[in-house]
Amino acid sequence: MSKSIFYHAGCPVCVNAEHELLNLISTEVEIVNIGENTNRIAEAESAGIKSVPALVTPKGNVIKVVVPDYRMNNQTNFNYDGVACYMEVNTEKKDKPMLGVYKVYSVASGNLSLPYSVKQ
Repeated sequence: MSKSIFYHAGCPVCVNAEHELLNLISTEVEIVNIGENTNRIAEAESAGIKSVPALVTPKGNVIKVVVPDYRMNNQTNFNYDGVACYMEVNTEKKDKPMLGVYKVYSVASGNLSLPYSVKQ
């Protein structure tokens, strides 16, 4: 692999992390919005991505991007989708996320297009 690949879900928090990362990185980075490119989810999983946003380096290392919770507090200008899935809470294995999605049963929009928005 000759470039880094940044995977995210397309939410405002992920897009903000994308912009901040791009300002820090001087090498070529491919941006993959798996909310729009669901056909690349398996590729992300095989690269070791367990949660997004995340970055895969040219050497194949996965860097988890942790978004501070204060960035989500009181946000009212975002879209979302509904997902029925199997999740597990992990408190012991450091190679797994604390809360991981391990099987998706259905997506309300059918394609993770984030069609729903918050109304005040």
